[in-house]
Amino acid sequence: MKRRPTIVKPDEPFTNAIDGLQTLVIALGGGLCVWGGCNLLDGYGRENPFSNADV
Repeated sequence: MKRRPTIVKPDEPFTNAIDGLQTLVIALGGGLCVWGGCNLLDGYGRENPFSNADV
């Protein structure tokens, strides 16, 4: 029994590339969101004037 050759749609490689780029952009956005949140929380420790080490 002969196998028929698979027919690749002309836009399939572009669809796969767009899906990959979309995943990459979402991952970068999530990483930047976590990094920004850590930076925001890191700055709150210096607001107390009584926590100065120059006493």
